[in-house]
Amino acid sequence: EALEFFDYTFADHFGPTTKLPTFLPRGVVHEYMMARVQKHCPDFLQRFVKLNTKVDKVTYNAECQKFSVTVSDVASHKVKHYDNHYDKVIWGAGEEAYPYVPSDLQAVFQNFTKGPAVH
Repeated sequence: EALEFFDYTFADHFGPTTKLPTFLPRGVVHEYMMARVQKHCPDFLQRFVKLNTKVDKVTYNAECQKFSVTVSDVASHKVKHYDNHYDKVIWGAGEEAYPYVPSDLQAVFQNFTKGPAVH
């Protein structure tokens, strides 16, 4: 309920009589969030989200107080400089999902899991 949108409730999406668990699975949360986006701005992803890109450079222009972003297309490796200038830049790198483990604790966690630890 803490992640329920005021303008697109769980009842709107799942139906008024659907019983939901306390913690929804990721896939269900993703479906709910995407449905809200599609309801309010059907072309949101095409207009505002750039997938399969790597940010190569972000520069701040103090004169106009805006950011400029240079990215590469991951598949083609083509570099594209966006002429748009942005007021804000948000770092949303997936690499931060991997925890830092100090070297003196690595031996303790070495056999803790069979796969990578990601949060």
